[in-house]
Amino acid sequence: MGGLAALLLAAGTVGVALAAPAQARQAEEAVTQASPAADRYERVFKFRGSAAGDCRRLAGATWKLSSDGRAYFKGKFWSSSGDDAWLMRAKLLDSDGGLIGYIRTTNGPGPGDRTKFVFNLPESNQLYSYGRNGRFSSHLWDEIDTISLTRHC
Repeated sequence: MGGLAALLLAAGTVGVALAAPAQARQAEEAVTQASPAADRYERVFKFRGSAAGDCRRLAGATWKLSSDGRAYFKGKFWSSSGDDAWLMRAKLLDSDGGLIGYIRTTNGPGPGDRTKFVFNLPESNQLYSYGRNGRFSSHLWDEIDTISLTRHC
């Protein structure tokens, strides 16, 4: 494995917060850091690196939420094999870890599952930077404590 590939592989596997049972098709991780709750109108959740199959999401990915229900994801991805896609759902959790809602994509391919965000990784060993808009029910704003991301490659 080349130097860059080894570095990206190592960066993508450091610090997974929580893994689902081995029989699950998707793994899950909890948020690692949120901006201070003092900001009533905007919060930023930052995530560690994560791996699923041949795919990696590098450390530093963020979800930025606004009190009006807008959401924006920014992250970097990489695949060792190419012809892959990173599939992700963003679960909104309350302070007890209870599921209260999902962030939904605003520009999906059709009327299907709007909770699934898809990031295409067509070339092997190529770093991709993606940004995606999303929405959530603004009435949940005061209840949102963390975001949990599912992942599948």
